[in-house]
Amino acid sequence: MCALYLEQALPLIPKGLCGTVYTQVSDVEDETNGLLTFDRRAAKIFPEEFSDIARTLQNAGM
Repeated sequence: MCALYLEQALPLIPKGLCGTVYTQVSDVEDETNGLLTFDRRAAKIFPEEFSDIARTLQNAGM
């Protein structure tokens, strides 16, 4: 997931990208790209894991 931001979002900032949103809160049926498991009992990624990428994106936009 972090690679998505580095490989796709970061290069678009100089072209005018001003924000991104990740909306898949939990897995849904056969999709497994949520932040939580299907039953929402376990987190698959934690906010701390995004701190470096968030800082990189923020600095690139300044």
